Amino acid sequence: ILLLLVFLLWGGWAYTFKCTRGSRFEIYCIDFVVGILLATGALFLLESVASFHTVGELVKAWRETRVLVIRAFFAGIVFNIAKIILIASSYFSGIGTTILTVFGTALIVDQGIYSYFSSEHHAVIWIGSSFFLLLSIFPICLLQKRLHFSEAKKAMGLSCVAGICLSLFYPLFDRAIDTVATQRLPAIIACIFLAAGIIFSELFCAPILCRKPLFGHAIGFGSYARAPFRYHKMGALGGALWFSGLWIKLHAERSPHELGVFFAVQLAPLCTFFLGIFVWREIASSWQYRKLFLSLFLCYLLGVFLIAYDRYGS
Repeated sequence: ILLLLVFLLWGGWAYTFKCTRGSRFEIYCIDFVVGILLATGALFLLESVASFHTVGELVKAWRETRVLVIRAFFAGIVFNIAKIILIASSYFSGIGTTILTVFGTALIVDQGIYSYFSSEHHAVIWIGSSFFLLLSIFPICLLQKRLHFSEAKKAMGLSCVAGICLSLFYPLFDRAIDTVATQRLPAIIACIFLAAGIIFSELFCAPILCRKPLFGHAIGFGSYARAPFRYHKMGALGGALWFSGLWIKLHAERSPHELGVFFAVQLAPLCTFFLGIFVWREIASSWQYRKLFLSLFLCYLLGVFLIAYDRYGS
């Protein structure tokens, strides 16, 4: 049930993103962080009602495991940078193709880091998984150029940068919650300091992006204030859905079902890719393109299966 909720929540935030088309991506980014802030407060109250020791655990974590707290905080900064680039690229090249490029790049880099630090030799499997993942990413870049999408080359390049940032976020955050049993942050504590890093980063990034945006012209605070309330509502809902999914994922990881958690996380971007291409029709419907995207879908899935076999097969 927890894994199904993670899949639905992490797949569902993309729907809120699609509902804000016509607005500026900077506005969605700010509202996304507002949603994370609201979700953090709601989950903290929920945990406090369930356990009266939540506040004490928060103070204890800061005093006794400050290194883990700092890791979670900096993981939030790295994630926010990846989130901004992902959303900006998706506005100009479609969320389906962008999210596959971002998560494909993230998996290649993350698996490379895992193989490098692992005591066993995983080079062959890493090369094989990277081959299939690149086989699913590279045709997207060529197709974007062929269809003459506006700013396609820049958007796809930024997607790769977002993937690298995302690949650094996961190991950094995992080291805050997945270390020795006696030095492990509780899920809600890790989420609070992660959210603090995201909010801190957004306070600096938002003004810079509004004045010197990645795409389009500069905007001021008046543009944010004049945006329809439904755009703010959907952006905040997207952030709340993503953050709630992360909180549930951390609780699911306490169970001995690591393989299930891995596939729940990886199927969410695949679901978004499928919706973007076949439901939201971000690329003109053509059976030739549909067959191509089905092939890319299968290549990406093969890469994911190889990584899962490498990490959990034995």
